[in-house]
Amino acid sequence: MVLVGAIASFIINHEKISCRGSKDDDDLIISIKVKSLFNASATSYVIPTNSYFRTKMDDEYISPNSVQGAFQIKFFKNNLDELDRLISENLAQQGIVGTDSQDRFGNVKKYPLGTVAKVNHKNKHFYFVAINDVNQYGKPINQSYNNVSAAFNGLLTAIKQFGHCDDLAMPLIGTGRAAIRDATIDKVVRETIDQFINLEDKIARKIIICISPKDYADGKVKMKKISNYLEYRCEFEK
Repeated sequence: MVLVGAIASFIINHEKISCRGSKDDDDLIISIKVKSLFNASATSYVIPTNSYFRTKMDDEYISPNSVQGAFQIKFFKNNLDELDRLISENLAQQGIVGTDSQDRFGNVKKYPLGTVAKVNHKNKHFYFVAINDVNQYGKPINQSYNNVSAAFNGLLTAIKQFGHCDDLAMPLIGTGRAAIRDATIDKVVRETIDQFINLEDKIARKIIICISPKDYADGKVKMKKISNYLEYRCEFEK
């Protein structure tokens, strides 16, 4: 009875923290999970960043609690210079030239919102997408929901041009540390679903939308509502 109860509890909890839908007879699978981004089984990942593409973690310029901070600690903890090189190299390969600016660390190039730098590391692909301008201390400024739209436009264009059609995991861009007031969890979940459902080109086999476990624990996530919306959009694509 204990075993049966444990299995039943697992099934119930699993249903609460994940949902899944498909487009065009499974041509694209969209999975939404309450899970830390880097615990998702994928080949490609989306990393929201600042328009400087700074990686500095001194005084939490990049917070260790952010998606970018978690990425840097996991993959480049003692070698941020190499990460900087890879980002700069990819931007140069694309022919993207930033404008001169400054912050507390000195001279830096600033890039338009929606700019994407692709970093290949350990057989995985990471798409850094600029979603926020920041002040000299790394704090977001000039936040607007338009930042989310710009980030999506840049991201989808970049993946189409030089990305990989594989399993793509992404956070809810614009929520959390980006501090965009209008970027509520519910709104960004819907925006993310809509962006991929409305695509005419196939740029991924599977999209894994990761919702922060903390947000779920804090009661900010209504998975039943999200599941219903995903089911509706997959059924009536446009």
